[in-house]
Amino acid sequence: MYPVFEINVIQSTETPRERVLSEAGHSASPFGVVLVARSSEAIAHVSFVDTKDRQSGFELLNAEFPHSEFLWNDRIADNFVANVFKDRADPLGPPNRVDISLYGTVFQISVWKELMCVPFGTTVSYSRLAESLGRPTATRAVASAVARNRIGFLVPCHRVIRENGEIGEFRWGSDRKRQMLDWENKHRESFFEKADSSPQSLALMKH
Repeated sequence: MYPVFEINVIQSTETPRERVLSEAGHSASPFGVVLVARSSEAIAHVSFVDTKDRQSGFELLNAEFPHSEFLWNDRIADNFVANVFKDRADPLGPPNRVDISLYGTVFQISVWKELMCVPFGTTVSYSRLAESLGRPTATRAVASAVARNRIGFLVPCHRVIRENGEIGEFRWGSDRKRQMLDWENKHRESFFEKADSSPQSLALMKH
C-alpha cells in the first residue's frame, strides 16, 4: 500500500496585495495536525501545528496573507491528507493530483521549484541546491528562501540538510523533519520492493 501523488503548480507570483485565500481547515496527518489553506484555484498554504485551535490558525494565516478572508472547512484538509498521505492499493495507477499556488519573490519561487525536483526519499544540502540553481555563492539566500516556504511537505524543504549530514533546523521542528524523512524512506523502499520499475520520485511535479 503506497501513497502516489502529482504536484501541479498552476500559479506562481509575487505575494499579492489582494484577497488570496478562500478556505482553510485542520486535519490529522502522519506528522501531527496539518493546517491547509487554499484559494479558489489551488492550495496556497500547508503547515504543521500543535492544535486545531481556529484562532491560532487564523492568526498564522493572517500573518502570511493579511488581505484574505476565508471560511473554515476541515474537509479541504481531510482531502489533502487523503490525496497525499493515504495508502493506495495500486501505486502504478494514475497519481492523485494536488494543485498548488506559489507566492513569493522570483528568487524564492525558483528555489521552491528546484526543491520540488529533489527525489522523494532523498536529501540535498543547501550548497548543492544553490549549485543546481546556477547560484553556487548564494547558499545563504537559498537557505533563507527554503525557510520561507509556506507549503510544507509538497514543497519539500524537509529534504534539505546540512553539508555534514545533520538534519538541521526546520520551520515545524527538527523532530518532525526527521519523521518526514523516515516516512518517505519507508514508503520509497516498500514501493521499490513491489514495483517492477523505480521512478525517480513518488511525488511527481509539473510546472
